[in-house]
Amino acid sequence: MINNCSFVGMDKSKIVFKLFVCVFIIFGFVNNVCGACIWADNTGMPTSCANSDVAACVADASSRIGDVTINLPACSTTWSSPLTINMSNGFTKVTSLNILGSGTIPSFGSAEMTSIKGSGLSSAIVITGTADKKFRIANIKFTGAFTGYDGVIYVKGTSKPSTGGGFRIDHNNFNTTRAAGSPRGIRIYGYTYGVIDHNNYYIGHQANTVWEGVKAQANQSWNRAISVGTEDAVYFEDNVATKSNSDVNTMFCDGENGGRIVVRYNDITNYYLGGHDATTSDRGIVQYEAYNNTVRLVDVQAYSADPRFFLRGGTHIIYNNTILETRNGARSTNGMWSGTTAIVLQNDRSMEKYQHISPWGDRCGSSTKKICLGTKTAAISCSSDADCGGEAGSCQNLDGNEDGSGYPCRDQIGVAPNGTIRGQLTKYPSLFWNNTYNGNPTNPVVRDDFNNKTHIQNNRDFCYHATTKPLNCSGINSTYKPFPYPHPLITDSPMPPSPDISAPKGFKLVK
Repeated sequence: MINNCSFVGMDKSKIVFKLFVCVFIIFGFVNNVCGACIWADNTGMPTSCANSDVAACVADASSRIGDVTINLPACSTTWSSPLTINMSNGFTKVTSLNILGSGTIPSFGSAEMTSIKGSGLSSAIVITGTADKKFRIANIKFTGAFTGYDGVIYVKGTSKPSTGGGFRIDHNNFNTTRAAGSPRGIRIYGYTYGVIDHNNYYIGHQANTVWEGVKAQANQSWNRAISVGTEDAVYFEDNVATKSNSDVNTMFCDGENGGRIVVRYNDITNYYLGGHDATTSDRGIVQYEAYNNTVRLVDVQAYSADPRFFLRGGTHIIYNNTILETRNGARSTNGMWSGTTAIVLQNDRSMEKYQHISPWGDRCGSSTKKICLGTKTAAISCSSDADCGGEAGSCQNLDGNEDGSGYPCRDQIGVAPNGTIRGQLTKYPSLFWNNTYNGNPTNPVVRDDFNNKTHIQNNRDFCYHATTKPLNCSGINSTYKPFPYPHPLITDSPMPPSPDISAPKGFKLVK
């Protein structure tokens, strides 16, 4: 016991912490002191915020039973390597893992008592979940310059609420910059769903991105039926995101390769919402719901990507969003939209003017060609799935042939996975209603098509109303209902952002 309470060679902050631990030991409250991690039943605390100490605590947690929490101490530390957690290796009897920063969790963002700075990293925390296990990362301040194309928090695996798992990432501050590449605040990469809530973003590039994977994984998402209004999605709710004027043209939440996304009740300044189609990805986004958000463009010079919603591929359910804009200088016009356009739908074919990315360079025009979808990185013709590596549903017609022009384009707005026939699409129009731009109703506009084709059409591939949900679009009745709010993984009764939308909120932003 005396050895555990030795203070030799320790700095003042560690002495205070050690005294705290010793008191617990003396009075019998701590039942296990394992080197770098101190345990009281299923709650552990690393002796410092050093990456190695936190990793040791995670390793200890993997052999425990039930719900396990790791409380990080108050600290300010620098990590030069990521904390890597793989819940599919070990954690056999763990039902949930919680990693929480120090201090009382505030309404938005972290208490800023636990601060982790990345140095030369593409990610600070990389966590791989498994189907029936929950995990949570909360109340941490992240700083530093990140690189690459991953996320400060990078989530992989198969943890989903529908299988007893699901993740929650909440009440964190992301005050990071971009050293190189396109680093995100949070990247989701896998057949995994959960909720990302009450975070505070003040970040140098994209805030979030959602993929279900590439190649086969992207194909598999497009082989499962559309799931709007259900728990089978990644939810972003009640976050506050503010971007600096010097780098405003990036997304709050990007999506591609089978991503399924819901963005609701967020307060977003100088970001836009959008995703990718199959023109620039193995497969497009499957679905994107966005409602009850306030989205601002504030005090910036004109630039080319004006719309706050720039949507490409998959099914979109977009409603009850308040779009506000104030700017210095005239609004940009680039020949494709102008005036008060706030919601733009990308016609897939338009991208061919600029990009001939294999395998999609000849899409929306070849209605007889079969090609490997999402399985190969090159445009490989096929006659069976075996030509594509054997994944079921990967050898399909490149495009449809309803009107002789290749319609519908693969993964375009207005189509969704059939759900019963692998690789086949079905009509599922996107819906828009009750969105306003500076107080006036705003409706989606299709980006001009350079090849004089109209693959995205109003009242066929999408429908909009000024105030009420379209009940029928192109002969298809809408049965859409939003998933319950707040998300069931949120257990602390949060409140949405302030209803005052006349100016940027008075939330404490991390700068």
